[in-house]
Amino acid sequence: MDDLTSLRDLGETLDQDLRGPSPQLRHKVLAGIRRPRGRAWRGPARPDRAGWRLAVTGGLAVALAAAFLMASTLQLWSASPAASAQASDILRKAAIAAGHQPVLSARPSQFIYIKWIESAASITENKITSVDTSLNESWLSVDGARNSWERSQPRSPAKLGRATGPWQGTLLPGCHHGRIPEWITASGQPGPLVPCVPQPAYPRLPGSAQDMLAYLYRTSEGQNPPDVEAFIHAGDLIRQSYIRPAALAALFNAVMEIPGVSVADHAVNAVGQRGIAVQQTFNGISDQLIFNPRTYAYIGEREVVVNASSGLRVGAVLDSTAILKVAVADHAGQLP
Repeated sequence: MDDLTSLRDLGETLDQDLRGPSPQLRHKVLAGIRRPRGRAWRGPARPDRAGWRLAVTGGLAVALAAAFLMASTLQLWSASPAASAQASDILRKAAIAAGHQPVLSARPSQFIYIKWIESAASITENKITSVDTSLNESWLSVDGARNSWERSQPRSPAKLGRATGPWQGTLLPGCHHGRIPEWITASGQPGPLVPCVPQPAYPRLPGSAQDMLAYLYRTSEGQNPPDVEAFIHAGDLIRQSYIRPAALAALFNAVMEIPGVSVADHAVNAVGQRGIAVQQTFNGISDQLIFNPRTYAYIGEREVVVNASSGLRVGAVLDSTAILKVAVADHAGQLP
C-alpha cells in the first residue's frame, strides 16, 4: 500500500489487512487521534486524550459520583430496549470475529503504531465550509509513560496517494512517575510538571460484556445522552488504544446492550470500502461503526447527517475513518 495509489487498491488491501487487530483503531482519531472534528459542533467537545489526562483528586468524591452514575445507568438499561435484532446480529458476528484475531504482543517500553485515513468536515454556523482528508500515523506508548508521537499529511480526497502538503507532527507527553509537563512550547521546552495518570496504548479493559457495558457508561466524557455517549465511547476506545481480542469481543457484545442502536444503510469508510454498520442517532446525526460484510472485521467509523433536525444537509459526511495498519514499533517514529 505504498502510498495509497487509489481508493480501489486500498479497499482491496483492507479486506485482508483488517482481519488483524482492529485495534485501536483510531487513536484519537487519534488526536490524531483526536476527537473527530465533525463531532465537536454538537455540543461541548470532550477533552483531547493527547496522550494524557491530568489526575483527578478526591477519591471519595470520585467513588460517590461513580456510584451515582451506575445507579442511574442501571435504571436507564432497565427502562429502554437494547439494540435492534438486526444490529445485534451484526455485533454478535463482529464479536466472534474479534475474538479470533491474533493477539498483538508488545512490551511496556514499545509503541503501538497506527496508520489511518481520515476525512473530516469543518462546520461554521451549521454549514460545512470545507472537508479535510489526511493520512495519519501515530506511535502510542504501550505503558503511557513514554512520549508518544503522531503526524498527519493532507491528501487529495480524489486521489489519496497524492499529498497536498507537508507532514505535521505532534508530541504527546508521557506520564512519567506520575508527573507530566503542563505544556510543551513550539520549540519543545516543557512547562512545569503536574500530576497525571498514565494513558497506556495497551490498556487493561473488562473481558465480559456486562463489565464492559458498565465501563462504557462510567468512563464516557461527553455531554450527549448517556446511551449516545456510551456508543461513541466504544468507537473512541478502538481508535485510541490497542484492544486485545477478548476485550474487543466484549466491547461489541456490550454495544448490543446499548438502547437505540440500529443498522445503518449504505455505509462506506474513508477509503471507499463498503461495509455493514450499526449506528446511534442523535439530533439528526448518525454515528456509525462499520464492519467488513464478509469477515465482520471492524473497518472504520463514519458520522453522517440523516435528517434535517441537525440543521445540516442530509447525507453530508461529517467524519470518516479507515484503519490501514496496526503494528508494534520499538520507538516513536519507527515504521514497522
